[in-house]
Amino acid sequence: MAKINKMIKKIIPYIDKIIEYMLYLLVFFIPTSISGINIFSGLLFIIYVIRLVLKQDQTIWKGKFNKLILLFAVFSLFSVLWANDRYRALSFFISPVLKYVLIYYLIINYINTKTKFYKIFVAYWSSHIISGGYAIYRNFVVGIRRVDGFTHNPNRLGSIMMMFIIINFAILLYTNRKNLKIGVFSIIGIIVGTLALFASSSRGALLGLIAGLFIVALLKGKKFLIYLLIGLILLSLFMPSYYKNRISKLTDITSNNVYSRLSMYKAGFDMFKEKPILGIGLNNVRTVYDMYDLPEFEHFGNEHRNLHNLYINILVELGAIGFGILIYLIFVLGKKAWLNYKINKNWFTLGIIGLFVGEGTHNLFDYTFHASEVFMIVLVFIGLLMVNEEIDLKIKEGMISYEN
Repeated sequence: MAKINKMIKKIIPYIDKIIEYMLYLLVFFIPTSISGINIFSGLLFIIYVIRLVLKQDQTIWKGKFNKLILLFAVFSLFSVLWANDRYRALSFFISPVLKYVLIYYLIINYINTKTKFYKIFVAYWSSHIISGGYAIYRNFVVGIRRVDGFTHNPNRLGSIMMMFIIINFAILLYTNRKNLKIGVFSIIGIIVGTLALFASSSRGALLGLIAGLFIVALLKGKKFLIYLLIGLILLSLFMPSYYKNRISKLTDITSNNVYSRLSMYKAGFDMFKEKPILGIGLNNVRTVYDMYDLPEFEHFGNEHRNLHNLYINILVELGAIGFGILIYLIFVLGKKAWLNYKINKNWFTLGIIGLFVGEGTHNLFDYTFHASEVFMIVLVFIGLLMVNEEIDLKIKEGMISYEN
């Protein structure tokens, strides 16, 4: 037994190193390769489970937010029991929900130094430049009107570029003479992200972008709202005509997209009244169109697999219990981000607050929880928010150096 324990102790550092570098690759693949996400998520899950079996020294249950993450995941899994289509619910839990849980726990357990923190961020930034560049090429060179880049659809591309712009905007606001090179990179990120957002023509992502940039500028200082206003004016001047036409239709309540969403929202509340406590089951909206005699369904039939609103969708599928867990998760997360920013006013926390506001706004008109390319990025930044404060504290107390 002693020999086995000694052998395990010897191989654990090698397993950890493999997991760490596979994590960097996974983050790089999120916006650039759907197959890369699936392959590396699967491999990492297997290796990570083996690692936990060999040595149980990882942060899984410790802390309020970690408990809430697990609680939401477990409740989502239990919803399989009462779902109309159990296979559909279970397959959605396996992918993408398990991928979300996996990447969150990998981040909080393996990104424990500033060096690793910046490696993750470099993987994130460089992959988005590649993804954005490809979308720009497809739109402005090939001539495809609405492009999806490496993602499943244009709205997902718009969402990841919206978050990318907000993060780079926060970096730019904290740029000074000492870090001009970083400022140049942030400007490149903003330009690439904006052009790629144009290429997607996603209206929900644009609304999220405006909300996210507004909160970032407001928190940094009221004078930055003037810079933001100038930037938005320039944005509107260079915006492609096709994108402008799509935005103008938002005021037309009878247009197909607007009316469909309003119809889905009303139908969602009607469905919620039928099963208000537990909901209809994870990922089961598409299975119940023919079970409800609602006039709204006559317009969009069973065309959509979600209700194009994250909050209503969770309310319908996971009921008041699941929705309550989600709202409490958002509250705890928002409180931590805000307290962190008040203590450590830096580009990272400011950017994360803007990112959360932007994604939260976008999800009023969409449901990005089912989109691995989008929500895995959100979980990466949630994980980084959780560990960044701990890393800074260890540096202050001399437990680790800044370079580590």
